[in-house]
Amino acid sequence: MESSPIESFYLYPAVETMEVILESVIIDKKQIIVYFSTNIGTATATWNAPPPITGEKYDVELDINDEFVWGENAHYEYSENHSFYIENGGYSISGTLISVGADDTAVLNIAGSIVMFSLVGYAGIIPAHITLKAKHLSIAPTGI
Repeated sequence: MESSPIESFYLYPAVETMEVILESVIIDKKQIIVYFSTNIGTATATWNAPPPITGEKYDVELDINDEFVWGENAHYEYSENHSFYIENGGYSISGTLISVGADDTAVLNIAGSIVMFSLVGYAGIIPAHITLKAKHLSIAPTGI
């Protein structure tokens, strides 16, 4: 039996950061790309800090560098699982939408990690399970 959006909101208490394990690191002249795993999936991202150590655990803050438009690259998720994975050259990110402000600033709880992003056109209930289809993602370790 699946939980309601309110029940799953409490299953993932907000901690603002996400613990990741860096599986690989690619350093070029312009950026650092990391492939990482979490308790809810794997992905790649731009690393916004000095070069990290492969195989280490880091508490990171996620930055989703896209604007989302409801019905285009943001929609309801019928599964109540939070997830994170690479899909069609981008990212599929599912979590619990916990607020949307009048200025379209939205807050998503992704397995306890709190992420702010722009969400245009959402007029539904809060909390709600949603999926974002993102093109850009960056992470940075906390405490730097």
